[in-house]
Amino acid sequence: MKVFKYFFTILFVTGALRAQSKLVGYGVSETEGIVSVELEFEGEVPYITDFVLKSPPRIVLDMDNTLYKLPGRIFTVDKGIVLRIRGSQYKREPVPITRVVVDMDQLVSYDMKKEGSKVILTIPGKGKKAIPPASSTTKQKITKKPHFALRSLYFYRSRGKRDPFMPILEEESDTLLNVADAKLIGIVREPSGYVALLEDKEGKGYILKEGDRVRKGRVIKIKPQSVIFAIFDFGFTRRVELKLQEKEK
Repeated sequence: MKVFKYFFTILFVTGALRAQSKLVGYGVSETEGIVSVELEFEGEVPYITDFVLKSPPRIVLDMDNTLYKLPGRIFTVDKGIVLRIRGSQYKREPVPITRVVVDMDQLVSYDMKKEGSKVILTIPGKGKKAIPPASSTTKQKITKKPHFALRSLYFYRSRGKRDPFMPILEEESDTLLNVADAKLIGIVREPSGYVALLEDKEGKGYILKEGDRVRKGRVIKIKPQSVIFAIFDFGFTRRVELKLQEKEK
């Protein structure tokens, strides 16, 4: 007879996934050569991954779990070093991702912050210190400090993480499940769908639903016998599947 090992100390499971965000508006202004790009959201301000590309120079913003609702895809700006803004629904499944691209004359350091329902990108004019060109293996390393501030605004729902509004953000990834060291030990069916029970190499338990975050990625599918993750490394996405381990009784 085959039986599966489960957690017996679980007293609760995580709540429903966060509501979707919608990108509903944008605005551009210029003061003394400094360009401000405002992105307005309906619903929760999303988790944003930003990076730069050198050919042509541009800033790329990927907005997690966000629907693209702007009335167009290409918006001419021609302010400061900013040429245009482009946007689209980059992905629809398993988690919708909106992508916004800011085309520029040159790569420069930039600032990004949240104000209410908006995210504001501040781009200095020509003559400011340029960002070194990014290679395919270093894109994530050239993001600036305000990018980490946006990460702290994300509302985390996976179990076993510290308060996301704490300032010591370097420790944040260590509190998420590392899929490379994880073991799937149980799957529970709920009215809303399957819940995965996992354990890391230190024996710490995690309860995850589809859409919950893990280190460098998230859960995209939970099946009766396995869990599938999307892991993001240096701009590329790979799928990792953990299968339920069976034990002979």
